[in-house]
Amino acid sequence: MKSTKSSVFLFLCMACNPTLDENSANVGTDPNTVLASAKAPFILPFLDRHGGIDQWQAFKTLTFETGNENFSQKYAVDLATRKILIEGEKGQVGFDGENVWIAPSKEAFPTGGRPHRFMYSMAFYFLGIPYVYADPGVIASEPMKETFDGKTYDVVRVSYEVGVGDSSGDTYVNYFDPVTKELEFLLYTVTYHSGERNEDYYATIYDSWQTVDGMKVPKDISFAFIDEGKLNVYVKSSYKNVTFSKTTLNEDFFRRPEVSEIDPLKHYQDKGGVSALEVFSGTWVGEAKKSVDGVEVVEKVKRTGELAINGRWYEEHILINEGLENFIYNHSLISFDDENRSYQGSWQASNSPEQWLFQGKWLSANQFEFRTGELQFGDDILIAKTVYELVDENKLIVRNYEKFNSEEWVQVLTAEMIRQ
Repeated sequence: MKSTKSSVFLFLCMACNPTLDENSANVGTDPNTVLASAKAPFILPFLDRHGGIDQWQAFKTLTFETGNENFSQKYAVDLATRKILIEGEKGQVGFDGENVWIAPSKEAFPTGGRPHRFMYSMAFYFLGIPYVYADPGVIASEPMKETFDGKTYDVVRVSYEVGVGDSSGDTYVNYFDPVTKELEFLLYTVTYHSGERNEDYYATIYDSWQTVDGMKVPKDISFAFIDEGKLNVYVKSSYKNVTFSKTTLNEDFFRRPEVSEIDPLKHYQDKGGVSALEVFSGTWVGEAKKSVDGVEVVEKVKRTGELAINGRWYEEHILINEGLENFIYNHSLISFDDENRSYQGSWQASNSPEQWLFQGKWLSANQFEFRTGELQFGDDILIAKTVYELVDENKLIVRNYEKFNSEEWVQVLTAEMIRQ
């Protein structure tokens, strides 16, 4: 879902989703046809504190850049039709009102294996919040008082009417400061691929704001996982050169070039075996037994996240040994190619600055493995691999192997995982 500072990674996160997220839910809606959805009246006071819905709907075109110190992508958005054009370093992505296209090819605008149709509107959607909550088909709850990490917020839960866009099952839980009514962060779910509602939340933090033409829009944002009631940030990004215009761009501006590809809504077809999406999405829990310096310990494992969707592998390990609990968080960036049945990415533990590269492949219709490259440990060279066997849709057997200095493979861990 690439280095954590590469353009691919930020593109993955900026539409995060969407999850990440990035809602594709409002593809093709026209926010200027109504003042605000009749089912979202509770959001209007918060819109007023950010600039107001009348002002938002008076503008026709929005342009901005997003990224970090290592790269930038330029966006142009027709606010009435939600047509979009994204300029990358080597390619373009556009939405012409019907199709999402990539020029000259998908390879020129990499997304780490995630569909371009899933990704293309995310940066705009996170910038457009909370104004986009006035779109037709949005359902906003009455504000509730909730406490998160010691602070009490006005919380508005946003959902969508069935059939709105590509992912109408998404949910956004918005945490507004009770005094300023400014959005501080939101939690969101991702349903683009499965189409099923879930409670697996990701977070976007609005670190700072900027005012452009009377509109308050984000300047710096962070993407985070939720960890023990706290937000665990894994990447940051920013918006710059934001402009609003009351002039509508010519339709040709968003027209698909002759040399381009269409990214369809349907993705991850099963190629004679289990799709990576099916295996990696959702939450799996289980226990693993292994020997540490001759002492057998039990490792409780919880793997959480839409792994094949947002490109992030997120593991939570709780190592239990004589009553001592240690928490280790491992994050990997994975590029999935279901058509060719291959995978690649990088692995990093939160307590280590090193990144380890790995590649994966299918061994059979229900087995696949990830294997690292050579890892240097003093004078020793280690290669590690993990083999996953999907017993059924809710049971997964995980076996870890290690090989030092070209010796034979030694199995060091076996875990039985159950999908929650």
